[in-house]
Amino acid sequence: MRLKIQGGSLPIALATNDTQTSVPFTNLTEVGVPKHHEDSSSSVIALMVVVALACAVIVASLATFHCHKRQLHSRKLRRAQTEYETDRSRGVEGQSPGTSLSA
Repeated sequence: MRLKIQGGSLPIALATNDTQTSVPFTNLTEVGVPKHHEDSSSSVIALMVVVALACAVIVASLATFHCHKRQLHSRKLRRAQTEYETDRSRGVEGQSPGTSLSA
């Protein structure tokens, strides 16, 4: 069975078992094979957007983690300072001259 290409006059053998049959070289873009390089640019852009969003989420989560860590650390230091001052003031008021502080 032979098929004619649109716009050309060269026949193409579809299925032959004969090894001596020569198939002429044809440009497949004329037949209607879609070009994939046009579609790949949109998928590359979409991939870049997804990677950028993933990076933004990671950076935002790390930034909030460090901010909360700093806040917790400063709270802990304030609490320790306050506790130290209250213990010190209690110890000075309730201490007589020969006793030592015990926890």
